[in-house]
Amino acid sequence: MLKRPTVFVIGAGAGVDVGMPVGSTLSAEIGEKLDLRYGDTDEGHGRISGHPEIEAALRRYARTRNSNYNDWRAAGTMIKSGAPYAGSIDNFVNSHRDNDKLAVCAKVGIVHTILEYEKNSALFREKSVPNAFRDDDEVKRSWLGDLMRMLVDDIAVADLKGIFNNLCIINFNYDRCVEHFLFHAIQEWSLRGEGVVGPLFESLKIFHPYGVVGLLSWQRSQTKPRVDFGGSSYGEDDLLGLIEGIKTYHESIKEGDELFSMREELWKAQQVIFLGFHFHKQNMDLLIVPEDARPRVPWAYATVVNRPSADVKAIKTTISRTLHMKPEGEFIETANGDCKKLFFEHRSTWLA
Repeated sequence: MLKRPTVFVIGAGAGVDVGMPVGSTLSAEIGEKLDLRYGDTDEGHGRISGHPEIEAALRRYARTRNSNYNDWRAAGTMIKSGAPYAGSIDNFVNSHRDNDKLAVCAKVGIVHTILEYEKNSALFREKSVPNAFRDDDEVKRSWLGDLMRMLVDDIAVADLKGIFNNLCIINFNYDRCVEHFLFHAIQEWSLRGEGVVGPLFESLKIFHPYGVVGLLSWQRSQTKPRVDFGGSSYGEDDLLGLIEGIKTYHESIKEGDELFSMREELWKAQQVIFLGFHFHKQNMDLLIVPEDARPRVPWAYATVVNRPSADVKAIKTTISRTLHMKPEGEFIETANGDCKKLFFEHRSTWLA
């Protein structure tokens, strides 16, 4: 159990351990799916590139709005050619923030591709194979396994209600890997069922600034759309419904209760841990602790895989300013390695 207020800030690099994509890979695959082009085939004139489910969803979207499908298709093809220069699909959409059709196409591609990656990840669970992730060993070796071991350190099953004490997660990814993993791992460790473990998540402070591809079946909400982890049994209407749950940079959490609560958790934290995070300005701006908050000295930790020394120095400065740390930069530890290495080097400190 964590003894001090702790915030984990999670970026795309944190998913690599279990088979999720980094930003550049996600952009490339979305671009291929949205590159809907037509020409002569062996069966006659038809689609020669792009994904059929994406095509069906965009045709449906255009039809319900009495608009021309080709206008939406053309917007989608722009993503394949332009997104590689932007570094991520989010950056590209943000650069074209006035193009509503491009944003919708990107969201359709994001939802479809994230669900596909969930299904192919080490975390996927076949209904015909109960109580097992697709690759149990890989999952348990990942930083998620380390996180679970931290949460149950020195805690009795009788005290299960306190398992999320002092924990907050800010996840900039669209997937549900963390929630999905913890839900099943806690059941297997505690030997308690969904009826006991499910309600525990009411106390888990977890924020998704850009939303998620859908709620999992066990999560409690009356209004938001649901889809199983790695779900693929959906029609075009369901796929379109799921895009309402995700946001792009300029649509992210606005000023309000959720943003205030997220920043408040950062201000209260005594340790902030960045995992697989790339410190893009748009993301860091969402984490800025209020200027009128008193300066304090939390510890911060971050993975900085293969970043030059100048980048590491700039990252430390950015973290200090964002978290309103004082003295600046003195209490930031970085690791040139993956999330697993950061846990290995600092786990005992985080539990102290």
